[in-house]
Amino acid sequence: MVKTMPQRQLTYGDPLMNSVVTGFGRSGTKFLSTMINKCTDTQSFHERTANALQKQYSEIDECDFVEVNSYYRYCFKQPSANFFLLLRKPSEICFSISKRYVDERRKVLAFEDLIRWYDFLLKNIDSETKIYFFERFTKEKFYLFSLMKDLGCLNIDVSKIKDNIDIKINKSKTKAKSLEDSFTEKQIEKIREMDFEYEKIKNIYNR
Repeated sequence: MVKTMPQRQLTYGDPLMNSVVTGFGRSGTKFLSTMINKCTDTQSFHERTANALQKQYSEIDECDFVEVNSYYRYCFKQPSANFFLLLRKPSEICFSISKRYVDERRKVLAFEDLIRWYDFLLKNIDSETKIYFFERFTKEKFYLFSLMKDLGCLNIDVSKIKDNIDIKINKSKTKAKSLEDSFTEKQIEKIREMDFEYEKIKNIYNR
């Protein structure tokens, strides 16, 4: 899926072989894909091979690709791919959800999906999981550079990262100003519980 420079010869174990970057929706996958395209010589596609119904990673025989795909968040442990996980604070995800979706039903479904996914995440995360954090790679050019480098991106231009890092990729559709505008007291209590777990993960894995 990702085309690199013709002279690049990849072998098994190359960091660019079958690389997949995933995480819950609203956690920066589209931003990352856009930044890779703008700031490196590696082409990146956002949710190119997504299977929204099965949420399964579809192994692809070709090497030489990076898939940035939130639909693969339920299968970030795969022997056939080099998975990277993007995490964002759950309360920020929920606020983004509340601003993104006008339809109330879609907000509720997204919120319930986040709860399921967080339960899955806490049961499956381990010391081998390669994690990057949204609030850092959307602000710190060298943190984003290190992620691109880990993915094996070619000719990373730090000056372009600096020029593009503050550009908003996804536009909000509503004018929600706080979580209280969109979520009940019980839902907010659950969001705070997930935030607490997120902070514990960040303290362990942040670098």
